[in-house]
Amino acid sequence: MPLVRVDDIRLYFEVHGTAGSPLVMIPGYNSPQVDWPRPQLELLAESHLVVVFDSRGTGKIYRPSYGYSM
Repeated sequence: MPLVRVDDIRLYFEVHGTAGSPLVMIPGYNSPQVDWPRPQLELLAESHLVVVFDSRGTGKIYRPSYGYSM
């Protein structure tokens, strides 16, 4: 599972496509990356390097036991 870790924060991400300018898809508040429709990602990945990620506390990522905010 692709994870990036900074201190005690771990975030899940996916990369789609292999060429083109990078396009980072930022999910809405409290939304995981799976909310992006796959057909949309596939179409964008034809001409871009698309990065999607889970917002902190959602999806496949670690949920800390202490409080945090946006």
